[in-house]
Amino acid sequence: MEYREGNLDRARELLQQGVWADPNSVDVAKVFHAWGVLEKSAGNVALARELFRCAVKADPDSEPGWLVSCNGHADMVKMMRRSYCCGNCCATMLC
Repeated sequence: MEYREGNLDRARELLQQGVWADPNSVDVAKVFHAWGVLEKSAGNVALARELFRCAVKADPDSEPGWLVSCNGHADMVKMMRRSYCCGNCCATMLC
């Protein structure tokens, strides 16, 4: 809702809180995915890639789902196929 209202900073805060709420759960993958979609829509492609990597790292079994959800975003699909996580997202506390 915050995103739809144009409150990107507040949306990011809420997504970060979602990650902190249960960072070890496979369900956090959904939060990372939503955050990645937000960042991609905002033009932050590099950050979106990192967030999608974090999503797959959090729940590797859902990789086909992430590939489907990235349909139309060739750069995201290529990134997802290359690796689950390069480690950079973890180093920056994203996952």
